[in-house]
Amino acid sequence: MTLELPAGVRCKVYDLFGNETKTAEKTLALSLDRLPQIIEWPANADPVTIHRQGNYAPQQDVVFHGVKQTESGIALLLSNRTANLLSGFVNLNSQYLETTKTKFANLEPYASSFVLIPATLKADAPQAFEATAVCGSNGRLASQKLTFQQVPVLRLNQEHKLGPHSFTLEIKGDKLLLNAFLRSKKATFPTGPDKPWTGDSIECFCDFSPLEYNPSQPERFTDDCVQFVIPASSSGTPDIYSFKNQHNVKMTDVTVVRSEEGAQVTASIPYRKGMNVNFHFNAEGKSTVLNGQQNFKNRSGYAVISTK
Repeated sequence: MTLELPAGVRCKVYDLFGNETKTAEKTLALSLDRLPQIIEWPANADPVTIHRQGNYAPQQDVVFHGVKQTESGIALLLSNRTANLLSGFVNLNSQYLETTKTKFANLEPYASSFVLIPATLKADAPQAFEATAVCGSNGRLASQKLTFQQVPVLRLNQEHKLGPHSFTLEIKGDKLLLNAFLRSKKATFPTGPDKPWTGDSIECFCDFSPLEYNPSQPERFTDDCVQFVIPASSSGTPDIYSFKNQHNVKMTDVTVVRSEEGAQVTASIPYRKGMNVNFHFNAEGKSTVLNGQQNFKNRSGYAVISTK
């Protein structure tokens, strides 16, 4: 699809995971597929008229919908747009990546699936960069440019700074242990029982299945995502609040010890290999976010836990 943009109109396009894939002026060219791409239009645009005047070319057989960083490599979401089973290989090429060509087999007609590519980010890789996804199948080669957006990699048993706060993570059996220090010299209490995050607290966001997604809102929570809130205004064993907790996942062994400098917080979270996390540290009326948008429903910037 090619859309001619009027003078002064500048739009942005996002992939399934909320990553910006391109910014366009004058002309916007997109590969159409079964899964959505999100176009952000400025206030001075008339999207309906622009779409009606667009040029819609025949669809491609193979389309990539997005790229996601994981502990084991890079996941590419591939869509088969034909009426036949699809087998072949995929790769992701960039000067900032060392990758291995990876085979896939029997992708069902009109289906989409992740293909996990072993990959290493080079030391000089920027926070975001362009990469080319390549697919070879049935004797044909298809390529598509994607934007790769790095997320934090949290190493175990290592202190991680988050503004004036800090935390470490450790895995013991089937538990992820959080040991955090919330710097807050004057305790702040929540504005109400239904808003625990408005007081001194730590919000822990867990995505237990990062490669699951809702096609209509890919960056949003799935049923395997949970938000926990640990109140930290006073010492003791606080009641834990959880939101979007479809499977009733429990955070246990929670303790809070207040001092003149703030709160020492420990907690145990169920651990699932490959899970992603994010943290908001709320103290003295300010929220410090590890990564991504300050929106509990958006998981596109969640951090990877490295067990290596």
